[in-house]
Amino acid sequence: MRREHCFILLTLLFLYIFNHKTIAQLGPNGTGFINGYEIGPNAVLGSSKPEKLSAGYYHNLAIRKDGTVVAKGWNAYSQSTVPRGINQALSISGGYFHSMALLENGSIVTWGRNNYKQRNIPENIGPVSSISAGHSYSMALKIDGTVACWGRNNYGQLNVPEELNDVKSIAAGREHALALLDQGTVVAWGRNDASQSNIPLGLQDVKQISAAYFHSLALKTDGTVVAWGSNKYGESTIPEGLDNVIAIAAGGFHSLALKNDGTVVAWGRNLYGQTDVPESLMGVVSIIAGTGHNSALLDNGEIVSWGSNEHGQIDPMPGISPAILRGYDLSGANLENSDLKGVDFSQGKIIDLGVGYFHTIVLKENGTVVSWGANELGQSNTPENLSDVIKISAGDFHNLALKKDGTVAAWGNNEFGQSLAPSGFGKIVDISAGFSRNAAVLENGKVITWGRNLIGENNVPLNISNIKTVSAGGYHTVALTKTGDVIAWGSNEFAQSIIPPNLGKAKAIAAGLHHTVILRENGEVVAWGHNLAGQCDVPPNLGKVIDITAGDFFTIALKEDGTVQAWGINEAGEVSVPPGLKNVESLGGGMFHHSGVIKNDGSLLLWGRNNYNQASAPENLTNTVLNNSNLQGANLSGASLKYADLSLADLTGANLTNTDFTGANLQGTILTGAIINGAIFENTFGADLSGTILNTPSSSNLSTSVIRIKTGNIDKIKLLFQSEKTKKYIIQKSTDLTNWISIENNILGNDQTLERYYDIGESQSFFRVVKN
Repeated sequence: MRREHCFILLTLLFLYIFNHKTIAQLGPNGTGFINGYEIGPNAVLGSSKPEKLSAGYYHNLAIRKDGTVVAKGWNAYSQSTVPRGINQALSISGGYFHSMALLENGSIVTWGRNNYKQRNIPENIGPVSSISAGHSYSMALKIDGTVACWGRNNYGQLNVPEELNDVKSIAAGREHALALLDQGTVVAWGRNDASQSNIPLGLQDVKQISAAYFHSLALKTDGTVVAWGSNKYGESTIPEGLDNVIAIAAGGFHSLALKNDGTVVAWGRNLYGQTDVPESLMGVVSIIAGTGHNSALLDNGEIVSWGSNEHGQIDPMPGISPAILRGYDLSGANLENSDLKGVDFSQGKIIDLGVGYFHTIVLKENGTVVSWGANELGQSNTPENLSDVIKISAGDFHNLALKKDGTVAAWGNNEFGQSLAPSGFGKIVDISAGFSRNAAVLENGKVITWGRNLIGENNVPLNISNIKTVSAGGYHTVALTKTGDVIAWGSNEFAQSIIPPNLGKAKAIAAGLHHTVILRENGEVVAWGHNLAGQCDVPPNLGKVIDITAGDFFTIALKEDGTVQAWGINEAGEVSVPPGLKNVESLGGGMFHHSGVIKNDGSLLLWGRNNYNQASAPENLTNTVLNNSNLQGANLSGASLKYADLSLADLTGANLTNTDFTGANLQGTILTGAIINGAIFENTFGADLSGTILNTPSSSNLSTSVIRIKTGNIDKIKLLFQSEKTKKYIIQKSTDLTNWISIENNILGNDQTLERYYDIGESQSFFRVVKN
């Protein structure tokens, strides 16, 4: 007797009813851009294997199998906004401010900045076989083997050598150009201050070329690599023994080589980790290099990227990797007939926490900020359209947000100018909001301060440099250098700015109202300054600590085992750590009388004073909202909609095969004609599966779906499975996947979807349908 099985795992969870806080808005027609993805009818946000990749200076491009082009990254000049209608692309090239695509018919499309006419394709250029985009100029190789260049010509990069022909391939560097001839030799012209255009004598048998900022690479037919030009960061020093190379890519100041075994070798500048090739990276078929980032295309179609991501250039690309839209407000989205295969609409995570006097702010993984609590000075009015945030800090009655581009947003009380965002100092890499004032670290290691300066707390000592991070306390400031030294200035009423002798090297700092706390490299905590509430009395046997924070009169430590210990004033329970708290990822210090932590699952826990609801996080803070959205005919197969708000959404005719709706709000959701094979509806709220479709199973599979329901006080599941006429079925249950008990026998099929209801009982249960 042949038996077929379908397993369904149920774990008891809570029922969620949603009341999501708006953090992003689409237009009135349900379209727009969210997290760089275009939301609209027929959108392609699912997964598709790319055909080709290209790296711009701070953005990436890819061609999909259907010939369409997608882009991700820096978009200040629309270089990552691909024009509509491109669907026959053969090749692509990203420059500094602009991008190019070569179509099947030999024509060129350009987009992005055009300040030097780098986008103005020459008239009568004729059919083109390849393209390459430089800093502010463009190159094209014509099918007759000649080269055309246009755009900026400040270093002669447009001065193509006379009688240059028989060109096989081209490469545009920052301001120099390379051409590979049919016979395997290389010609260069343009900028040459680093000898990047000086072709090594005797160079021949070349099969690939690549041009960077100030250096050049050539791959020879014997699998070896030759480099010339700038070597400031070792970018032109070929690793000893490098051979069997099949592809090369020159980045800003670094180089890549792909070997015939599918592995990658990198060398040169490593400021952003661009030469730290991911461990176990194998199966690579092509490589690209940008200014400070790289991407590798694997033989399974996956893209692996590493290095700088300050502009999102190595984030998942729309229509290549499934879109990540966790925690966004997509209310009213029009995604009719869209490709949403594998898209992640699930619950997002909190990645940073700021605790003010009577308010709280959080940073979500999607780069948006939510604030709540007291708002008499606007401290809880998060600026509209604030996005791309990488760090936050809460002061007493104001907040700071550091963005990917190194700029700062500020809001709240501005009595002392503390909410006036600084400008003109260059890129900022760290921020700290204190008592009516702020401190920040610049990319060059210097510190700037602004706001109130009552006791010299903003008087940065002369000649301090090499600063890694800073902490603004009540009336003093503490800074940590990149070498682990601690510096403090400002109020010294309680000796909080006097660094103890023999302190040693530190890896973290925290400034309270009148005390200072540091974390030594060995995991020990040291505190000094005001100690009336015992905030400097580090508990004996504290153990190894990995993070610290300081409130006004208390201190909190995160231990390496994921537990938290706090000491000092406990007027409102601010050091009363919730019993059993574990798996903590990071801390959020309290400026006054409440505290909080972020757990390693991205959830938030707050405790202490709550007179303005500052310790009560908004419900469903991180849930994705798709209420009133149009998802008719969309392909959501394999998508995650865990805990999403889909109330009143229309999913008529949608493909929901293997879609996960765990904990989702489906109240009023239209599912008529939706295919729900293998979909998970555990702990959903208000789901109505009438009118849904379970397709007829193949010979080796049963089409099933499950929804958890509650009848009175009893938890039940509704098991649905597609039956075959005259076939008989058995329902079995297990708690360990080993011992199975039949709970219903001899169920006769009728070519219809059959429903069965069962009590759950145990905290974990497995059900299977067996066909005789």
